[in-house]
Amino acid sequence: MRLGIVDTCRRSSNKGSGQAIEETIQLACLADKLGYTRYWLAEHHTDDTAHSSPEIILPLLAFKTKRIRVGAGGILLKYYSPLKVAETFLAIEAMFPGRVDLGICNGPGVNCPLVAQALVSGNTWELTKLAFERKGERLIALLGGATCERTRSSDNARARPWGVAPPPVWVLGSGSGSMTLAKKLKVPYSFMTFYDPHHSWGPSLLKDFREHFVMDGTPDSSIVLALTCMETDSLAHQRERQLSSEARSVGPVIVGSPTSCAKQIRTISGLYGQSEVLIMTAQDGMLERADMYEWLAHEFSLG
Repeated sequence: MRLGIVDTCRRSSNKGSGQAIEETIQLACLADKLGYTRYWLAEHHTDDTAHSSPEIILPLLAFKTKRIRVGAGGILLKYYSPLKVAETFLAIEAMFPGRVDLGICNGPGVNCPLVAQALVSGNTWELTKLAFERKGERLIALLGGATCERTRSSDNARARPWGVAPPPVWVLGSGSGSMTLAKKLKVPYSFMTFYDPHHSWGPSLLKDFREHFVMDGTPDSSIVLALTCMETDSLAHQRERQLSSEARSVGPVIVGSPTSCAKQIRTISGLYGQSEVLIMTAQDGMLERADMYEWLAHEFSLG
């Protein structure tokens, strides 16, 4: 099984943004050494996160690591110009070829409606599902056109730098709309399981996704699981209760010791028919997360 990480770059009341970002860089380096496959940064525009721009941090992660893929998990595309997103990630890909992932999702990632409106300069149509789908289609077209040789055409609506093989685009989501878009775009799909706590629809969505491409070769797919992992089951449940009381839990999570969490990860990944799992956590302590990554790397014999 392949394991990756989604980092929400949370900051606590006693931790500044700079410290939280520095810890993210250190943890990415650790994950690289331990044998994790991907290190994705989430985009959130909330008070408890240290940044809202994964694309700013990703080149630092790629520069500091050697092997692991780095990416956005994901860019909230509805807030942005597809051309700008395409050009940003083509530039990162040009610097670190073959190691960049561009995940996109519909959000929300924003708690305050006024912030969402400000991000689109008041153009609320951009916040609709239809706008997100159209932007996804445009993004794929722009990235595909970037591989063409430079021409003297007067058409400036192309992504630059040209001549760069585009990074893979992933659609992240938790329902039929996101899965349908991934099928339409013929790109990999990552399912956020914590929005489906009883696994009521997720397994069938991914089965549908895989079967849709049975004749063409299925794009990659993965699931994202939320974890609270401590040295023992008792400590883990105690930590999760603390996170929940502080409204910092990410929702239904796997809770337990490293061995217990590994067992649950294997069970759920089997239910979804997935060989790649990305883990995320509300635990914001540097040592807690480092321990978690090391324990799970040992449980799954990574590296």
